[in-house]
Amino acid sequence: PEAANGLLNPNLSWETTGQYNIGVDLDFLNYRLNVVFDYYNRYTDDMMYAVPLPGNYSPMTTQYQNAGAISNKGVELSLRYDIFRRDNFRWRLNFNIARNWNKFKKSHNGRDLGTYIIGEPLNIIRRLKTQGVIESEDQIPYKYNAYGEKQYLHPDMYEGERQFYTVGDMYYYDANGDGLINPASDAIYVGSPLPEAQGGIMTELQWKGFDLSLLGQGVSGKKWYTTDWGMQPFRQGSAPTREYIEGMWTEENPYNAKHPRLYNDNLGGNKNTRANSYFLQSASYFRLKNLTFGYTLPKSVTDKVKMSKVRVYFSGDNLLTFTKY
Repeated sequence: PEAANGLLNPNLSWETTGQYNIGVDLDFLNYRLNVVFDYYNRYTDDMMYAVPLPGNYSPMTTQYQNAGAISNKGVELSLRYDIFRRDNFRWRLNFNIARNWNKFKKSHNGRDLGTYIIGEPLNIIRRLKTQGVIESEDQIPYKYNAYGEKQYLHPDMYEGERQFYTVGDMYYYDANGDGLINPASDAIYVGSPLPEAQGGIMTELQWKGFDLSLLGQGVSGKKWYTTDWGMQPFRQGSAPTREYIEGMWTEENPYNAKHPRLYNDNLGGNKNTRANSYFLQSASYFRLKNLTFGYTLPKSVTDKVKMSKVRVYFSGDNLLTFTKY
């Protein structure tokens, strides 16, 4: 075997996938209302993965094994309703929404596998978790080192590090409880960039020669990681925003602060700028994706100019977006 591909595994087999779908398509009110519902469930077992090998007896450090299982299921719903269906006035409404759940279900040894966390989505955001802003020294975890000295929570840089976390700094969750904050060992699942649900709504109106259509589209439950370059004060010469100033920790306002204390550029080190859940924001939105308004000239007019149809219209895309991002 080649070292680049890992140790040979004679027991390796193909992945197995099982899937079933359930769907209904219903019409009501003399075909004025249409409802379509679909449910799907797909389960993939014996997922192949390059599993790290223990020890250092071999130049090959990994071996492909049937090491995991993935579940992927979801629902889709669409509605179409002809609110008015007359010769000179028509109004139709279309709505659709979809929800998907994908999860890493199990591994060969019952533990998380690489970046896959059992019970969590495949696409995840893994960062240090913040628990707000430190309001008092009583909140700062500490341990006693080998010399019996009290040592407060601090960045994992080198032994004897003097840059400790203090009031006004980020309150990080020490996931492994070793008294150090290390992005490699303390980062945990904090969210997913995949939306919980996504959908759209469209309405179409026709009255005599006029027509109007509006299309809206949005997602819900989506998270997005905005790096410190997008939020940190003084980066690239930018000043702190008013919202940051009003919500930051100060000695005069030490409680319930939304943002950590303000350091001048890098004087505070990287204590508050490490990749963490503070920079995780809701990216849910609803957008007016398209608006079209038109008018079709009467046939009596187009016949005079020997044209079959003339329609003038105005159309705009992405006119409004509603979001907290």
